[in-house]
Amino acid sequence: MSSPSEWEPAPPADGGSGPAPMGIGAVLDVGLRIIRRRWAVLLGIAVVFVGPGALLTAATSFRFNEVAADIIGPDAEVFGGDILTQAEFERLVGALVPALIAVFIAGLIAAVGLVATSAVVGADFYHRPMRFGAAVRVGLGRALSALAFIVVTTVLVMLLLIGALLLMALALLVLGGGAFDQGGPGVFAALVIGVGTVVALAWLTMRWAPALPAMANEDLGWRAAMRRSGHLSGDNLWRIFVVWLVATIVTALLGAVVTQLLAIVLVDVIAASLGLD
Repeated sequence: MSSPSEWEPAPPADGGSGPAPMGIGAVLDVGLRIIRRRWAVLLGIAVVFVGPGALLTAATSFRFNEVAADIIGPDAEVFGGDILTQAEFERLVGALVPALIAVFIAGLIAAVGLVATSAVVGADFYHRPMRFGAAVRVGLGRALSALAFIVVTTVLVMLLLIGALLLMALALLVLGGGAFDQGGPGVFAALVIGVGTVVALAWLTMRWAPALPAMANEDLGWRAAMRRSGHLSGDNLWRIFVVWLVATIVTALLGAVVTQLLAIVLVDVIAASLGLD
Protein backbone atom coordinates (compact mmCIF):
# COMPACT_ATOMS: atom_id res chain seq x y z
CA MET A 1 0.00 0.00 0.00
CA SER A 2 1.31 3.43 -0.89
CA SER A 3 2.03 5.89 1.87
CA PRO A 4 0.45 9.36 1.60
CA SER A 5 3.82 11.00 1.08
CA GLU A 6 4.25 9.17 -2.22
CA TRP A 7 1.53 11.19 -3.86
CA GLU A 8 1.20 14.35 -1.82
CA PRO A 9 -0.50 16.99 -4.03
CA ALA A 10 1.94 19.50 -5.41
CA PRO A 11 1.52 23.11 -4.25
CA PRO A 12 -0.24 25.41 -6.71
CA ALA A 13 2.01 27.26 -9.10
CA ASP A 14 0.07 30.51 -8.73
CA GLY A 15 -0.22 30.48 -4.95
CA GLY A 16 -3.92 29.54 -5.04
CA SER A 17 -5.71 27.02 -2.90
CA GLY A 18 -5.76 24.05 -5.27
CA PRO A 19 -3.03 21.63 -6.36
CA ALA A 20 -0.91 22.39 -9.38
CA PRO A 21 -1.84 20.67 -12.69
CA MET A 22 -0.30 17.24 -13.12
CA GLY A 23 0.81 15.44 -16.23
CA ILE A 24 -1.32 12.72 -17.76
CA GLY A 25 0.91 9.98 -16.39
CA ALA A 26 0.69 11.42 -12.87
CA VAL A 27 -3.09 11.72 -13.12
CA LEU A 28 -3.48 8.08 -14.17
CA ASP A 29 -0.99 6.94 -11.52
CA VAL A 30 -2.76 8.78 -8.71
CA GLY A 31 -6.13 7.60 -10.00
CA LEU A 32 -5.07 3.96 -9.95
CA ARG A 33 -3.68 4.32 -6.43
CA ILE A 34 -6.91 5.86 -5.18
CA ILE A 35 -8.90 3.05 -6.82
CA ARG A 36 -6.74 0.47 -5.06
CA ARG A 37 -7.14 2.24 -1.73
CA ARG A 38 -10.89 2.92 -1.97
CA TRP A 39 -12.10 0.20 -4.32
CA ALA A 40 -14.81 -1.06 -1.97
CA VAL A 41 -16.44 2.37 -1.55
CA LEU A 42 -16.14 3.16 -5.27
CA LEU A 43 -17.59 -0.24 -6.21
CA GLY A 44 -20.51 0.32 -3.85
CA ILE A 45 -21.25 3.69 -5.43
CA ALA A 46 -21.12 2.15 -8.90
CA VAL A 47 -23.52 -0.63 -7.89
CA VAL A 48 -26.00 1.77 -6.27
CA PHE A 49 -25.92 4.61 -8.80
CA VAL A 50 -24.85 3.05 -12.10
CA GLY A 51 -26.35 -0.42 -11.91
CA PRO A 52 -30.08 0.50 -11.70
CA GLY A 53 -29.78 3.06 -14.48
CA ALA A 54 -27.95 0.61 -16.70
CA LEU A 55 -30.61 -2.06 -16.15
CA LEU A 56 -33.41 0.44 -16.83
CA THR A 57 -31.73 1.67 -20.00
CA ALA A 58 -31.04 -1.87 -21.20
CA ALA A 59 -34.64 -2.94 -20.64
CA THR A 60 -36.20 0.03 -22.43
CA SER A 61 -33.64 -0.10 -25.24
CA PHE A 62 -34.32 -3.81 -25.74
CA ARG A 63 -38.03 -3.08 -26.00
CA PHE A 64 -37.47 -0.29 -28.53
CA ASN A 65 -35.13 -2.45 -30.62
CA GLU A 66 -37.69 -5.24 -30.55
CA VAL A 67 -40.49 -2.93 -31.73
CA ALA A 68 -38.28 -1.29 -34.37
CA ALA A 69 -37.18 -4.65 -35.74
CA ASP A 70 -40.76 -5.84 -35.86
CA ILE A 71 -42.00 -2.70 -37.67
CA ILE A 72 -39.11 -1.76 -39.92
CA GLY A 73 -37.38 -5.09 -40.41
CA PRO A 74 -33.88 -5.68 -41.73
CA ASP A 75 -34.84 -5.26 -45.40
CA ALA A 76 -36.97 -2.14 -45.16
CA GLU A 77 -36.15 0.95 -47.20
CA VAL A 78 -36.15 3.45 -44.35
CA PHE A 79 -35.58 6.48 -46.59
CA GLY A 80 -37.53 5.15 -49.49
CA GLY A 81 -40.86 6.86 -48.98
CA ASP A 82 -43.71 6.58 -46.51
CA ILE A 83 -43.10 3.12 -45.03
CA LEU A 84 -44.88 3.57 -41.70
CA THR A 85 -48.58 3.58 -41.05
CA GLN A 86 -50.02 5.83 -38.35
CA ALA A 87 -50.39 2.87 -35.98
CA GLU A 88 -46.81 1.73 -36.60
CA PHE A 89 -45.49 5.24 -36.06
CA GLU A 90 -47.38 5.57 -32.77
CA ARG A 91 -46.13 2.19 -31.65
CA LEU A 92 -42.54 3.13 -32.50
CA VAL A 93 -42.80 6.45 -30.67
CA GLY A 94 -44.45 4.69 -27.75
CA ALA A 95 -41.37 2.50 -27.39
CA LEU A 96 -38.90 5.33 -28.05
CA VAL A 97 -40.21 7.75 -25.43
CA PRO A 98 -39.65 5.37 -22.46
CA ALA A 99 -36.17 4.63 -23.78
CA LEU A 100 -35.31 8.34 -23.91
CA ILE A 101 -36.77 8.90 -20.45
CA ALA A 102 -34.75 5.96 -19.14
CA VAL A 103 -31.57 7.41 -20.62
CA PHE A 104 -32.26 10.74 -18.93
CA ILE A 105 -33.02 9.12 -15.56
CA ALA A 106 -29.94 6.91 -15.84
CA GLY A 107 -27.85 9.97 -16.64
CA LEU A 108 -29.18 11.82 -13.61
CA ILE A 109 -28.55 8.87 -11.28
CA ALA A 110 -25.07 8.43 -12.73
CA ALA A 111 -24.38 12.14 -12.26
CA VAL A 112 -25.28 11.87 -8.57
CA GLY A 113 -23.00 8.85 -8.38
CA LEU A 114 -20.22 10.80 -10.06
CA VAL A 115 -20.58 13.55 -7.45
CA ALA A 116 -20.27 10.91 -4.72
CA THR A 117 -17.28 9.34 -6.47
CA SER A 118 -15.61 12.73 -6.82
CA ALA A 119 -16.11 13.32 -3.11
CA VAL A 120 -14.33 10.03 -2.33
CA VAL A 121 -11.48 10.80 -4.73
CA GLY A 122 -11.07 14.35 -3.42
CA ALA A 123 -11.11 13.26 0.21
CA ASP A 124 -8.60 10.47 -0.36
CA PHE A 125 -6.34 12.73 -2.42
CA TYR A 126 -6.02 14.99 0.60
CA HIS A 127 -5.77 12.01 2.99
CA ARG A 128 -9.19 12.50 4.57
CA PRO A 129 -11.26 9.35 5.19
CA MET A 130 -14.70 9.15 3.59
CA ARG A 131 -16.96 6.17 4.00
CA PHE A 132 -19.71 5.01 1.67
CA GLY A 133 -22.53 6.66 3.62
CA ALA A 134 -20.79 10.04 3.71
CA ALA A 135 -20.10 9.88 -0.03
CA VAL A 136 -23.73 9.03 -0.76
CA ARG A 137 -24.87 11.97 1.37
CA VAL A 138 -22.63 14.30 -0.61
CA GLY A 139 -24.05 12.97 -3.88
CA LEU A 140 -27.66 13.23 -2.75
CA GLY A 141 -27.01 16.66 -1.30
CA ARG A 142 -25.99 17.87 -4.75
CA ALA A 143 -28.72 15.97 -6.62
CA LEU A 144 -30.69 19.12 -7.51
CA SER A 145 -27.56 20.88 -8.74
CA ALA A 146 -26.65 17.79 -10.79
CA LEU A 147 -30.18 17.73 -12.22
CA ALA A 148 -29.98 21.40 -13.18
CA PHE A 149 -26.57 20.84 -14.76
CA ILE A 150 -27.84 17.91 -16.83
CA VAL A 151 -30.96 19.78 -17.95
CA VAL A 152 -29.01 22.90 -18.96
CA THR A 153 -26.26 21.02 -20.80
CA THR A 154 -28.81 18.76 -22.51
CA VAL A 155 -30.78 21.77 -23.74
CA LEU A 156 -27.59 23.41 -25.02
CA VAL A 157 -26.57 20.23 -26.84
CA MET A 158 -30.03 19.85 -28.37
CA LEU A 159 -29.99 23.47 -29.55
CA LEU A 160 -26.57 22.90 -31.09
CA LEU A 161 -27.75 19.76 -32.89
CA ILE A 162 -30.95 21.40 -34.13
CA GLY A 163 -28.99 24.40 -35.36
CA ALA A 164 -26.50 22.13 -37.12
CA LEU A 165 -29.30 20.16 -38.82
CA LEU A 166 -30.96 23.38 -39.98
CA LEU A 167 -27.67 24.67 -41.36
CA MET A 168 -27.04 21.37 -43.15
CA ALA A 169 -30.52 21.46 -44.68
CA LEU A 170 -30.00 25.09 -45.70
CA ALA A 171 -26.66 24.24 -47.30
CA LEU A 172 -28.25 21.45 -49.33
CA LEU A 173 -31.13 23.71 -50.31
CA VAL A 174 -29.08 26.76 -51.30
CA LEU A 175 -25.95 25.13 -52.73
CA GLY A 176 -27.71 22.14 -54.21
CA GLY A 177 -26.98 18.46 -53.90
CA GLY A 178 -28.81 15.19 -53.77
CA ALA A 179 -27.98 12.17 -51.72
CA PHE A 180 -24.73 12.17 -49.79
CA ASP A 181 -23.23 9.55 -52.10
CA GLN A 182 -23.76 11.86 -55.13
CA GLY A 183 -21.52 14.70 -53.94
CA GLY A 184 -21.90 18.39 -54.77
CA PRO A 185 -21.12 21.68 -52.98
CA GLY A 186 -24.16 21.42 -50.76
CA VAL A 187 -23.18 17.96 -49.61
CA PHE A 188 -19.61 19.12 -48.94
CA ALA A 189 -20.85 22.09 -46.88
CA ALA A 190 -23.22 19.83 -44.96
CA LEU A 191 -20.38 17.44 -44.17
CA VAL A 192 -18.20 20.31 -42.97
CA ILE A 193 -21.03 21.47 -40.70
CA GLY A 194 -21.50 17.94 -39.38
CA VAL A 195 -17.82 17.48 -38.59
CA GLY A 196 -17.71 20.92 -36.97
CA THR A 197 -20.69 19.97 -34.82
CA VAL A 198 -18.97 16.79 -33.62
CA VAL A 199 -15.84 18.79 -32.74
CA ALA A 200 -17.94 21.39 -30.92
CA LEU A 201 -19.73 18.68 -28.91
CA ALA A 202 -16.40 17.10 -27.94
CA TRP A 203 -15.05 20.51 -26.91
CA LEU A 204 -18.11 21.25 -24.78
CA THR A 205 -17.92 17.82 -23.15
CA MET A 206 -14.32 18.41 -22.12
CA ARG A 207 -15.12 21.93 -20.89
CA TRP A 208 -17.97 20.62 -18.73
CA ALA A 209 -16.10 17.58 -17.41
CA PRO A 210 -14.86 19.15 -14.12
CA ALA A 211 -18.28 20.57 -13.19
CA LEU A 212 -19.61 17.62 -11.15
CA PRO A 213 -16.29 17.10 -9.30
CA ALA A 214 -16.33 20.83 -8.49
CA MET A 215 -19.81 20.43 -7.00
CA ALA A 216 -18.54 17.66 -4.73
CA ASN A 217 -15.20 19.09 -3.64
CA GLU A 218 -15.85 22.83 -3.65
CA ASP A 219 -19.50 22.81 -2.49
CA LEU A 220 -20.75 24.71 -5.55
CA GLY A 221 -24.14 25.03 -7.17
CA TRP A 222 -24.62 24.25 -10.84
CA ARG A 223 -23.99 27.80 -12.10
CA ALA A 224 -20.81 28.25 -10.10
CA ALA A 225 -19.73 24.70 -11.00
CA MET A 226 -20.07 25.44 -14.72
CA ARG A 227 -18.03 28.63 -14.36
CA ARG A 228 -15.45 26.78 -12.29
CA SER A 229 -15.41 23.98 -14.85
CA GLY A 230 -14.58 26.43 -17.62
CA HIS A 231 -11.71 27.80 -15.55
CA LEU A 232 -10.32 24.39 -14.58
CA SER A 233 -10.51 22.98 -18.10
CA GLY A 234 -9.05 26.07 -19.76
CA ASP A 235 -5.46 24.82 -20.08
CA ASN A 236 -6.21 21.17 -19.44
CA LEU A 237 -8.46 20.12 -22.33
CA TRP A 238 -5.85 17.74 -23.71
CA ARG A 239 -5.30 16.10 -20.31
CA ILE A 240 -9.05 15.75 -19.79
CA PHE A 241 -9.51 14.26 -23.25
CA VAL A 242 -6.75 11.66 -22.82
CA VAL A 243 -7.96 10.64 -19.37
CA TRP A 244 -11.54 10.42 -20.66
CA LEU A 245 -10.40 8.34 -23.64
CA VAL A 246 -8.41 5.91 -21.48
CA ALA A 247 -11.28 5.58 -19.00
CA THR A 248 -13.78 5.02 -21.82
CA ILE A 249 -11.68 2.29 -23.43
CA VAL A 250 -11.03 0.51 -20.13
CA THR A 251 -14.70 0.77 -19.12
CA ALA A 252 -15.85 -0.55 -22.49
CA LEU A 253 -13.49 -3.53 -22.29
CA LEU A 254 -14.45 -4.37 -18.71
CA GLY A 255 -18.14 -3.87 -19.54
CA ALA A 256 -17.87 -6.26 -22.48
CA VAL A 257 -16.20 -8.90 -20.30
CA VAL A 258 -18.80 -8.55 -17.53
CA THR A 259 -21.63 -8.64 -20.06
CA GLN A 260 -20.34 -11.84 -21.61
CA LEU A 261 -19.89 -13.45 -18.20
CA LEU A 262 -23.43 -12.48 -17.19
CA ALA A 263 -24.77 -13.77 -20.51
CA ILE A 264 -23.04 -17.11 -19.96
CA VAL A 265 -24.40 -17.38 -16.43
CA LEU A 266 -27.93 -16.31 -17.34
CA VAL A 267 -28.29 -18.18 -20.63
CA ASP A 268 -26.13 -21.27 -20.26
CA VAL A 269 -26.56 -21.90 -16.54
CA ILE A 270 -29.69 -20.37 -15.04
CA ALA A 271 -31.94 -20.49 -18.10
CA ALA A 272 -30.82 -24.01 -18.99
CA SER A 273 -31.43 -25.26 -15.46
CA LEU A 274 -34.96 -23.75 -15.51
CA GLY A 275 -35.70 -25.20 -18.93
CA LEU A 276 -36.09 -21.76 -20.57
CA ASP A 277 -35.30 -21.10 -24.22
